[in-house]
Formats: sequence, C-alpha cells, structure tokens
Amino acid sequence: MHRLTLFSLLLLLFFCFPHFSCASELPQEIHQALYEAQESLKKSNPSKAEQILTDCIRRHPDNIGAQVFEMLGRAYYQQGNLRAAYGAWQKGLHLSPRSFSLCVNLGKAAYEQKKYREAGKLFEKAAGLDRAQSPEFLYRAAVSFYQGKSLRQSADILEKLLKKKNPHARWLRLYLSLSLETGNMKKAENLLVRFLKQNPNDAQSWKLLAQVRMQTENYNSAAAALEIAQELEKPDRKDREELAELYLYINLPLRAMHLLEQVYGSSPSVKQCEKLARIAQQAHREDRALHFLDKAIAQHPAPQYYLEKGKIFYRQRQWNQALQHLENCIRLAPDVSAARLLMGYCAMEKGEYENAEKHLNRALADEKCREQADSALAFIREIRSAE
Repeated sequence: MHRLTLFSLLLLLFFCFPHFSCASELPQEIHQALYEAQESLKKSNPSKAEQILTDCIRRHPDNIGAQVFEMLGRAYYQQGNLRAAYGAWQKGLHLSPRSFSLCVNLGKAAYEQKKYREAGKLFEKAAGLDRAQSPEFLYRAAVSFYQGKSLRQSADILEKLLKKKNPHARWLRLYLSLSLETGNMKKAENLLVRFLKQNPNDAQSWKLLAQVRMQTENYNSAAAALEIAQELEKPDRKDREELAELYLYINLPLRAMHLLEQVYGSSPSVKQCEKLARIAQQAHREDRALHFLDKAIAQHPAPQYYLEKGKIFYRQRQWNQALQHLENCIRLAPDVSAARLLMGYCAMEKGEYENAEKHLNRALADEKCREQADSALAFIREIRSAE
C-alpha cells in the first residue's frame, strides 16, 4: 500500500477525528494504522480494522492516543462484540476525558448493556461537550436515568428541556411517564394543557391528557380528550372500545352503544350482541336490545337470550309476547326458575291463576326466587278467597 503524505494524513485526521486535539502529535505509524483501519471499516471489514489497531497497540503501548481506542471500539461494535467495544471506549475516554464522541459511544454501549445510570451520566456529559448544543443528548440522558429508576435525575433534565421554546412531544411523554410513576398528576396535566395550546393537532398528547385525567378520576374531561384524539387521528379498534368503556363509566350508555355498533360492524358475534343488548337496556333503548338479542339468537338460540326478551316484553306489559319467549327459554332449559317466576306473573296479569300457580310452585324450588314466588302465591290465595 502506498504511503500517505503528511498533508494527506493531517486532512484525514481533521475530518475523522475533530474531537481529538492531540491527533497530530501521534507517531506517523499510528496515523497510518488509523487510516488503514478507517478504510477497512468503510469497506465493512471490521475484523481487519481490529487486527490493524491491536497490532498497533502492541507495537506502541506507550504512545497510543484516545482516537485509536475510539476506532477500535467501533471495530468491535460492528462485529457485535459490545463488551469489548465498551472496554475500548472506556480506555479512550480515560485518555481524553473531554472527547464528545467517546462520551456518546460509551454512553450507547453502557445503555445497551443496561448500565442505565452510567449511560445517563455519559450522555449528560456529552450534552455539555456538544458544540451544536443539541438537546438530543440531554433527552438520551433523561431516558437512561428513567430506565435506571433514577427518577429525580431524569425529571430534573426533562424540566430543563421543557422550558425550551418549542418542547418536543417525546420529552413531554417521558415526563408524563415519570409523573404517572411519582403521582404528580397536576403538574403533568398543566404541562400537557400548555403543550396542546401550542400543538392542538397532536393526537397522542390528547390521549395522554385523557390518561392523566382518568388517573385523577376526571372521567368526563378524559372522555372529551379521547374524542378530540379520535377526531384528529383515525382510531384503532382498541381505542374506540376504550372510549366506549369510558362512556359506560360516566353513564353515557347510548354513546357507548352507537360507538360499539360502529366497531362491531353489521355482523357482531354472539358475545358482542349480548354486550350491545345489555348496553341498550341501560340506555332505555329496549327496541335496540330486542334487535341485538334477535341477532344473538339467530347465531346461537341460548335460553338466556329468550329470558332477556321475556323480561323486556314483561316490562312493556306485553304478556303474550313475554310468555312466548319465556316458554322458549323453558323448552331449552326447564330449570330456569327466573323464567318460571315471570311466567307466573304474566299468567296472573292475564287472570289465569291456575296456570300462574303451576309456574310459581315450580319457582319455589329456587332459593333466589322463593320469596317472590311465595308472595305471588299468597296474593292469588287472597284473591280466590275474596271471590
């Protein structure tokens, strides 16, 4: 291989190692090794770069600069030898404590080895050395401290970042995660509200605001925040089901029903029909409840669906229709005492006391229905004795 001129080597070191002030003080043989190793890395041959640099260190144990260890760390890293890369970068930083690139690389290696607190300190130091003053390294430090459960250190850095003119949404999200863990919900909510005034179309932040408000049991405001998020960004099925559950919690069953109808589509499963029927009854939409029960029966004619239809028609004082569905229930499951009890009530309303007694006596066998059946039978005896 041809030998490099001194001028060429200086140009190489200027562009490749701007963070090492003493690069030009290294012996020319080390400069040559660095150049050859760099070329090997460019050609995706990190094992060759490793060999060049380890030979160089063996031949010049007393003159090795930090940049040799920095490049050796890169060679190890590209081969997937994270532990060796960490060791090389650690030696390099010892030789050049104010090297920005070594701080960043060692921080990355520490993080990937789950040495989170060490990574946090290194990224924080890198932020102080960064001439561009990018907030990225402070954010990495905050993430690392958070992962290492150093929550106070993470919060201090994030509070510093959030004072900047246009804070990034991910800084805010990390701070909110911290707030959720430490219970500082009011501060988190205030930060989110401030952020959303500047970024009203950030759907993810509206979701976070909803989460915070649910934590503080402000469920109506949480639902409002989720509604805005779902207007801004097409929600997935899970998001819409979450909003429906929230509607149910704040006693808005009609909204929950309409939303779940959209989620389940035109062919809901049996279980989905059962859920929709239950919610429809909460919303006092018995017509819709009957519709969903019919859909469930069409797929699976189970006795409980006939029983529910019987209850609805009983409440509507439609005795014959109630009896029809209750009889279907009994035909499928003769021991459903709740159906027997309602059949007795329907017969009483129709004045068919003998038929009523037959069903009520069957209902007496079930402890859950016994008291009501007894009262109804006593009422029939009183009527008959008065005739």
